[in-house]
Amino acid sequence: MSDEELVSVVEEEEELVSISFSVISKGFTRIPPDTFLFFEKLYSVTLPDTLKVIGDRSFDCCYCLETFTIPSSVTSIGSNVFQNCYLLNELSIPSSVTYIGDNVFLNCNSLHVVFYKGKSSPSCKSVKIL
Repeated sequence: MSDEELVSVVEEEEELVSISFSVISKGFTRIPPDTFLFFEKLYSVTLPDTLKVIGDRSFDCCYCLETFTIPSSVTSIGSNVFQNCYLLNELSIPSSVTYIGDNVFLNCNSLHVVFYKGKSSPSCKSVKIL
Protein backbone atom coordinates (compact mmCIF):
# COMPACT_ATOMS: atom_id res chain seq x y z
CA MET A 1 0.00 0.00 0.00
CA SER A 2 1.22 3.48 -0.80
CA ASP A 3 1.32 6.58 1.39
CA GLU A 4 -1.45 8.03 -0.76
CA GLU A 5 -3.66 5.07 0.13
CA LEU A 6 -3.04 5.66 3.84
CA VAL A 7 -3.90 9.34 3.52
CA SER A 8 -7.03 8.45 1.55
CA VAL A 9 -8.19 6.01 4.24
CA VAL A 10 -7.52 8.58 6.96
CA GLU A 11 -9.38 11.30 5.08
CA GLU A 12 -12.41 8.99 4.82
CA GLU A 13 -12.22 8.35 8.57
CA GLU A 14 -11.87 12.07 9.23
CA GLU A 15 -15.43 12.54 8.03
CA LEU A 16 -16.42 10.59 11.15
CA VAL A 17 -16.05 13.60 13.42
CA SER A 18 -15.63 11.60 16.61
CA ILE A 19 -13.00 9.06 15.50
CA SER A 20 -11.19 7.87 18.59
CA PHE A 21 -9.25 4.79 17.50
CA SER A 22 -7.33 3.98 14.33
CA VAL A 23 -5.45 0.95 13.08
CA ILE A 24 -2.83 1.33 10.38
CA SER A 25 -2.50 -1.87 8.37
CA LYS A 26 0.64 -3.93 8.13
CA GLY A 27 2.68 -3.06 5.05
CA PHE A 28 2.85 0.69 5.54
CA THR A 29 6.40 1.92 6.05
CA ARG A 30 5.71 5.58 6.76
CA ILE A 31 3.05 7.91 8.06
CA PRO A 32 3.07 11.02 5.84
CA PRO A 33 3.14 14.50 7.41
CA ASP A 34 -0.14 15.81 8.87
CA THR A 35 -1.93 12.45 8.55
CA PHE A 36 -3.79 12.66 11.88
CA LEU A 37 -3.47 16.43 12.36
CA PHE A 38 -6.42 17.77 14.40
CA PHE A 39 -7.94 14.35 15.11
CA GLU A 40 -8.97 15.88 18.42
CA LYS A 41 -10.72 12.81 19.86
CA LEU A 42 -8.09 10.27 18.81
CA TYR A 43 -6.94 8.44 21.93
CA SER A 44 -5.40 5.27 20.51
CA VAL A 45 -3.49 4.22 17.41
CA THR A 46 -2.16 0.79 16.51
CA LEU A 47 0.92 0.91 14.30
CA PRO A 48 2.32 -1.95 12.21
CA ASP A 49 5.76 -3.44 12.79
CA THR A 50 6.61 -2.50 9.20
CA LEU A 51 6.57 1.22 10.01
CA LYS A 52 9.91 3.04 9.61
CA VAL A 53 9.08 6.78 9.51
CA ILE A 54 6.60 8.91 11.44
CA GLY A 55 6.25 12.11 9.41
CA ASP A 56 6.17 15.71 10.63
CA ARG A 57 3.08 16.75 12.60
CA SER A 58 1.51 13.28 12.14
CA PHE A 59 -0.29 13.45 15.49
CA ASP A 60 -0.22 17.20 16.13
CA CYS A 61 -3.31 18.41 17.99
CA CYS A 62 -4.52 14.92 18.92
CA TYR A 63 -5.65 16.32 22.24
CA CYS A 64 -6.94 13.02 23.70
CA LEU A 65 -3.91 10.87 22.87
CA GLU A 66 -2.63 9.61 26.23
CA THR A 67 -0.15 6.83 25.48
CA PHE A 68 1.63 5.90 22.32
CA THR A 69 3.66 2.83 21.38
CA ILE A 70 6.34 3.28 18.75
CA PRO A 71 7.15 -0.02 17.02
CA SER A 72 10.75 -1.22 17.16
CA SER A 73 10.93 -0.93 13.36
CA VAL A 74 10.73 2.91 13.44
CA THR A 75 14.00 4.72 12.67
CA SER A 76 12.83 8.33 12.26
CA ILE A 77 10.38 10.57 14.13
CA GLY A 78 9.69 13.86 12.35
CA SER A 79 9.32 17.37 13.76
CA ASN A 80 6.31 18.37 15.86
CA VAL A 81 4.91 14.83 15.74
CA PHE A 82 3.23 15.00 19.17
CA GLN A 83 2.90 18.77 19.44
CA ASN A 84 -0.21 19.80 21.38
CA CYS A 85 -0.99 16.27 22.55
CA TYR A 86 -1.98 17.67 25.92
CA LEU A 87 -2.86 14.34 27.54
CA LEU A 88 0.15 12.35 26.34
CA ASN A 89 1.76 11.24 29.59
CA GLU A 90 4.21 8.47 28.75
CA LEU A 91 6.19 7.45 25.70
CA SER A 92 8.75 4.77 24.97
CA ILE A 93 11.21 5.29 22.11
CA PRO A 94 12.82 2.09 20.81
CA SER A 95 16.56 1.80 20.22
CA SER A 96 15.92 1.59 16.46
CA VAL A 97 15.15 5.36 16.39
CA THR A 98 18.19 7.22 15.07
CA TYR A 99 16.55 10.59 14.33
CA ILE A 100 14.09 12.77 16.27
CA GLY A 101 12.98 16.07 14.72
CA ASP A 102 12.46 19.48 16.32
CA ASN A 103 9.78 20.22 18.91
CA VAL A 104 8.47 16.65 19.00
CA PHE A 105 6.89 17.19 22.43
CA LEU A 106 6.01 20.91 22.25
CA ASN A 107 3.05 21.67 24.54
CA CYS A 108 2.79 18.09 25.82
CA ASN A 109 2.02 19.41 29.28
CA SER A 110 1.15 16.02 30.80
CA LEU A 111 4.24 14.24 29.49
CA HIS A 112 6.23 13.16 32.50
CA VAL A 113 8.16 10.15 31.25
CA VAL A 114 9.99 9.46 27.99
CA PHE A 115 11.89 6.18 27.89
CA TYR A 116 14.65 5.72 25.34
CA LYS A 117 15.79 2.13 25.02
CA GLY A 118 18.97 2.78 23.04
CA LYS A 119 22.51 2.92 24.35
CA SER A 120 23.40 6.22 22.67
CA SER A 121 21.20 9.23 22.04
CA PRO A 122 19.57 9.56 18.61
CA SER A 123 20.26 12.60 16.46
CA CYS A 124 17.90 15.26 17.75
CA LYS A 125 17.91 19.03 18.06
CA SER A 126 15.49 19.96 20.80
CA VAL A 127 14.96 16.85 22.92
CA LYS A 128 17.27 15.92 25.74
CA ILE A 129 17.48 12.24 26.57
CA LEU A 130 18.57 11.69 30.19
